[in-house]
Amino acid sequence: MIGPETVKSPYGGWIVMFDSGTSRILVPSVIYDEFVSATGIDSSLAYDSVILSKLRTIFIQVENDLLPIPPAAYMICEEGYCFFGLEATPNLPSQAYIILGDIFLREYYTHFDFGKNRIGFAKPAVL
Repeated sequence: MIGPETVKSPYGGWIVMFDSGTSRILVPSVIYDEFVSATGIDSSLAYDSVILSKLRTIFIQVENDLLPIPPAAYMICEEGYCFFGLEATPNLPSQAYIILGDIFLREYYTHFDFGKNRIGFAKPAVL
């Protein structure tokens, strides 16, 4: 979900992977353009950091929880220039995969409970 717009899966749902070895959020190419369009940016351009105040928050829905990813998190800013931090996945055997990399993992403490086969999320405490 980006602002009021929902990006729906043509597959009835997504398989979500969490990967600390992936710096960005990877979304299937079948919906990537919807993310780009909803944010209102050109993903091939670099922007001045002023753009952060003009962009919408992206929400990742996990079960019934909406987890916000603010523009300051999904835009990668270096030396005053910002780039879109989402990327279309390459041709995977199934397009039903989303990979939540470091952009997501920096925003949320992610707890893997293998004993109870569940995952929990929490905003990290600010000290």
